[in-house]
Amino acid sequence: MRRIYKTLRLAYETKYWTDCLASKCNDDLQEQIDEGLLDQIENEICSKYKTLQKGIAFSFKYHVTTGSVIDMAVEEAKDLSIAEWRELAVETEKAKNHIEDTELKDATPSMYLLPSTCSELENLQSKLKGDNKRVPKTAYIIKLAVYHLYRKTFC
Repeated sequence: MRRIYKTLRLAYETKYWTDCLASKCNDDLQEQIDEGLLDQIENEICSKYKTLQKGIAFSFKYHVTTGSVIDMAVEEAKDLSIAEWRELAVETEKAKNHIEDTELKDATPSMYLLPSTCSELENLQSKLKGDNKRVPKTAYIIKLAVYHLYRKTFC
């Protein structure tokens, strides 16, 4: 699947929440792999593309990235109303004060995002602009979306 390469500066709290979510997703993925996920995928490919079976060895590598967590977070938050986004913004500001890891710093990760995530981020920028003169930054929308998923997953 084609992805779009982006480099974004993320606040330390966004990085913290993203890392927590990535760790949980990695644990879930490993559990699925232990239950036979890779064999299931290989069998599905072989049954669908029988001509590929001859002379091909399959090698799959799955891992959770910052980009995949952001894809998931934006997908989860895209249908929130304006009022829910405002409430989420207030809650996010309070929640960042409860992060105990004081050694965290802002991060500027390079990531690959789905095209649908990039277009949804642009839609959310327009939606959340409202009557303001300025469009909210992409990193801010990501922070809110990631916290929304973090809260939904861990709280």
